[in-house]
Amino acid sequence: MLDVPSTPNAETEASVNKRILLGVAGALFLMITTFGVSALHAQRAPLANEDIFDIEYASDVQISPDATTVAYVRYAMSIMRDRREGRLWLVSADGSVHRKLTSEDRSESSPRWSPDGTRIAFVSGSDEGSEVYVYWVETGQIARLTQLDRSPGGIAWSPDGLQIAFTMLVPEAWPVFAAMPRKPAGAEWADPPIVETRVRHEADGSGVIEPGFQHIFVIPADGGSPRQITSGDFQHGVPVWAADGSSILFSANRRPGWEWELDQSDVYRVSMNDGVTVPLTSREGPDSEQVVSPDGSRVAFTSFEDRVRTYQTQNLHLMRADGSDKSVLLGELDRSVTGLVWAADGSGVYFSYEDEGVTKVAFTTTDG
Repeated sequence: MLDVPSTPNAETEASVNKRILLGVAGALFLMITTFGVSALHAQRAPLANEDIFDIEYASDVQISPDATTVAYVRYAMSIMRDRREGRLWLVSADGSVHRKLTSEDRSESSPRWSPDGTRIAFVSGSDEGSEVYVYWVETGQIARLTQLDRSPGGIAWSPDGLQIAFTMLVPEAWPVFAAMPRKPAGAEWADPPIVETRVRHEADGSGVIEPGFQHIFVIPADGGSPRQITSGDFQHGVPVWAADGSSILFSANRRPGWEWELDQSDVYRVSMNDGVTVPLTSREGPDSEQVVSPDGSRVAFTSFEDRVRTYQTQNLHLMRADGSDKSVLLGELDRSVTGLVWAADGSGVYFSYEDEGVTKVAFTTTDG
């Protein structure tokens, strides 16, 4: 599985290869135009600390359904704000058109094409927080869909294009060690102490994590109040819609004592109608990156059996939509797989892996 073999459907192979090439071409186009001047400068002088502010790169490349346009996040370091910032750009497949998605000079991320390709949902905001926006491709109009208490993430269109799912933190109050007396008006007291009862309460780059739990929400694609889909004191992962839009799949650890299990998660399905949550997997190890086949009958996901080792190979797994008939594909491939994408005809799964420092794209049929 070191190369992309032919698929049973030649038309499907050509379509997928075209999409892969378009994504690569879009990224290379940005890299060439961005780094050209910097490369010439590097020939004259060694790399200096300040050069970090001249580096830009493409990320989160998203190809339109008709494969004519690529949306991506263009990242750079802000010398004024001393942080990484992203802006959304569009580039045509042939490179003839390359422009910024919006005219705003603020953080933008997570571009996601609607199923019909007429709209792009994305996240944008400032230090005060982020919101979900929609961009209409034909007219260039932009509308804000949400007014949220916390920043959204993991946005995903429903198959019919009528709803958008996303994750958001539902905060909890900080624990109180002891009640403090009321502060007199105008008094300058020290900040109250931070009381921690959580196992994981800090993260590199962000410091102390706000207490609360990540939940999945859904809003109408034309705006409205968000509706919380998941429940319970657990951290829920990125939403993935079922093919018929009746449920959402996500990865989470909802076991008792979940905070103490670092490499443990299962794939769950939550009903859009009544919020009933059903586990589809229940094994030792992190089950995640679930993707639903085009006909909705099967689910591919990545996982490994946790043996508490420094490095463990992440395998490609397959199961039916109800969680039955589980199997491991490519069990003999001693490389971790990621980036799962179903073939358009459902005959197999495309994935990527690293081999001796080189990232490769491969394909496997559903029987391995």
